[in-house]
Amino acid sequence: MPSSQSLSKARFYVYVIIVIVVIWLLSGIIFSSSDSNQSDIIEDTQTKAQTVIEVTRIEQQTVPRTTEIYGVTQAQRDVKLSAKTQGEVVAVLAREGEFVKQGTPIVRIDMQDRKERLTAAKALVKQRVQEYEAALTLKERGFESDVSLARAGAALDAAKAERKAIEMDIGFTTIRAPFSGILEKINVEQGDFAGVGVFGVDGSIARILDLDPLLAVGEVTQQQRSALSKHSKARIIFPDGSEKQAIVSYIAQAATDASRSFPIEASIPNKDYTLAAGISVTIELSLGQMPAHIVPSSLLNLDDEGTLSIKALDDALNVVAYPVEVISETQRGVVVSGLPKQVRIISSGQNFVSIGETISQERIRTALQKPLGKF
Repeated sequence: MPSSQSLSKARFYVYVIIVIVVIWLLSGIIFSSSDSNQSDIIEDTQTKAQTVIEVTRIEQQTVPRTTEIYGVTQAQRDVKLSAKTQGEVVAVLAREGEFVKQGTPIVRIDMQDRKERLTAAKALVKQRVQEYEAALTLKERGFESDVSLARAGAALDAAKAERKAIEMDIGFTTIRAPFSGILEKINVEQGDFAGVGVFGVDGSIARILDLDPLLAVGEVTQQQRSALSKHSKARIIFPDGSEKQAIVSYIAQAATDASRSFPIEASIPNKDYTLAAGISVTIELSLGQMPAHIVPSSLLNLDDEGTLSIKALDDALNVVAYPVEVISETQRGVVVSGLPKQVRIISSGQNFVSIGETISQERIRTALQKPLGKF
């Protein structure tokens, strides 16, 4: 029988043989996988090198430059009518929410003894006229002094002033619309006592709004103001999606203390008074013209820092990336700034090129047969 020492040696050789076999098998898998990966990399590189890159030549265009700000609509004129005399309200002659023309009576105050006071004032004026004329005749004949004539003249002027004051007070008893507009609110009823500062917090008898034109009010930055001009066109976008054309009618000369921005107003035609005040709107302002390019939105690349760019070829056929800024969107594509006046953008195959890579003429030959500048 074999000794225990011989059996141990046999087991050792068996273990060694098993380890060698396992290593041999594993080495085949690893090298096979490595060869496969290397083959894939080489094949992918060859594919990229053989991919045709489409290049389109585009030229700079002049496009309108616009900006959008948030604003609110308000009446061109918003007036709170106050009483200029006192007395009982004897009639409310108009209704809230109605359109009233300039001069339309709204509220009438009791005349009280004003008519009688006017009759007395007219009689006094007539008397003072006679006294003055008599004094003037006596002065011409030398029977009256200059002082007496002046005294008679002063008395006549005082009587005329009193008559005028009473006539004005009578006019104040009828409160009329100062301009054509919407009678928004009436703060008195028949039987109320009217007087200066009597009704409401603001002491007004009524409130009237002039809504034609309606104003869209907002604020612009210093840079926007420098490019904005009075009488330029604006577009007003309402919450329901409807739009109205407007004209910039006011640009502030001084910035606000809080925001350091400049208030502006745009006038919206509103002859039918269908548009109301106090509505939040978007105001699109025209800031003149600017050079730009129109490109498909699919060509925009966004890097990790949030910068938009477009890949193109320079004169040496090197791939370059131009940072761009989106100005607006159109049906043809997006309007961007930041590109050279004439540029050859990579319109297809951007994913197969890298920045700084030189593209062979063979890879772009087919693309140059494409109609240039059309998307």
